[in-house]
Amino acid sequence: MRRPDETPRDLRSQLCQLANDGWTGTLHVEHASIWLAGGRLVLVDGELSPVDVLRDAALPGGIDLDDLDRTARLGGTPLVDAVLAEAPAAENVVARLLHEHNLNGLFELLATRDGDATLEEGMRHHLGERFAEPMLEIIDEAERRIDLWRAIAEEIPTTGATFRMTRELPGAADTRIEPAEWRYLALLDGRRTVSDVIDETSESPFRVCSTLYRLRLQELIEPVAV
Repeated sequence: MRRPDETPRDLRSQLCQLANDGWTGTLHVEHASIWLAGGRLVLVDGELSPVDVLRDAALPGGIDLDDLDRTARLGGTPLVDAVLAEAPAAENVVARLLHEHNLNGLFELLATRDGDATLEEGMRHHLGERFAEPMLEIIDEAERRIDLWRAIAEEIPTTGATFRMTRELPGAADTRIEPAEWRYLALLDGRRTVSDVIDETSESPFRVCSTLYRLRLQELIEPVAV
């Protein structure tokens, strides 16, 4: 097992080195664990379990994820393989959900965490490695999110902020609003806070704030003075 002090201190450098080494195992960071296989990212395991993540896949009725998970563990079958054996048409949805989950988890860890981590070499996660992604690519994507998050913070400094639709939409005839954006606009009544919108949509803070940031840049919403 690699000793923690044999890797660089900052998390990004640790992950890059492990990726370049083609390392397999688990990197434990505070309340999360980052699972790699052959240097590829398998899972950022934190507050949500893989079963919780996959509940959003809208799998066909009759599939009990908890029961499927127990059965797969007993049989030594990767969870993802067991799920897709029951619902093969859900492959793209499952891949997207896991990517977004891992990206969100890595984004939060890179934005807030530094220092040593505990490594366990050779460990493999029960989820399976079917959708493992190149670690360096997902690090780059997470860092782009960090840069965007800094810009977002200038317009939305706190989730306690409140917004409403602007009284007159700029260039209304040329403005294109996506269906997903209408969902947010409908909630921005000048009373709900950003935190309320996060709770009511069950979306990640990054997704909500980045959408509101985009609407703010388009001058479609405006802050409400408290």
